[in-house]
Amino acid sequence: MARYGYVDQGVSVFVSGRMAAGLAPVHRLVHPTSGDRLFARSAVERDNAVNRSGYVYEGVTFYAVNQNTPGTIAVYRLRKGAYHNYVVGPQARDAAVADGWTYEHIAFYARPA
Repeated sequence: MARYGYVDQGVSVFVSGRMAAGLAPVHRLVHPTSGDRLFARSAVERDNAVNRSGYVYEGVTFYAVNQNTPGTIAVYRLRKGAYHNYVVGPQARDAAVADGWTYEHIAFYARPA
């Protein structure tokens, strides 16, 4: 992933590898040309990415909290050109926006590391 500009920054949130009450599946997609990774909570968003934007569906990658609950933090999705970025917390979101990323929405909620 380093060739696409991704840098390992360690663990920032915890999600689940199994479905459980209060969790939603998070679908992972990849764009075959750019290598961009897209995470989508909804099947509609997943299907739109495949049918309209050419992403390839890779399956459910993990399960995350679907709404803001005590003890969780927002993971925000941003876009710059053809690439997506995911950041944890409002300070990181605001810094990314200041760096030219466009805020899209909260991708999911997770437990902070």
